[in-house]
Amino acid sequence: MTYKNKVAAIATQFRQAVESKYTIIEMKLFGSSARGDYSKTSDIDLMVRLPKVDRHIEEDLFDMAYDLELEYDCVIDVIVLPEDFNNNIMLYQNIQKEGIAI
Repeated sequence: MTYKNKVAAIATQFRQAVESKYTIIEMKLFGSSARGDYSKTSDIDLMVRLPKVDRHIEEDLFDMAYDLELEYDCVIDVIVLPEDFNNNIMLYQNIQKEGIAI
């Protein structure tokens, strides 16, 4: 499986897992995987916005990502943001600029 196909499979499976329990406002792939300048050892960066976020929800999403890390032998970094997140922060602006909607 190519890296690009692996990223697509992970993104799809992660979205399905999250959607099965939570309402997603926005989900994006960002970083080197979205820009196309990845290497075979690059991590996979995902951003998820939900109506509300607490520690339990964050841990649940991290567990979902961990299951996929084990399945695909890769590193997945997940950023979980609430709907009312201050979108003036540079990282979020970069995600909006370069990110790919999932």
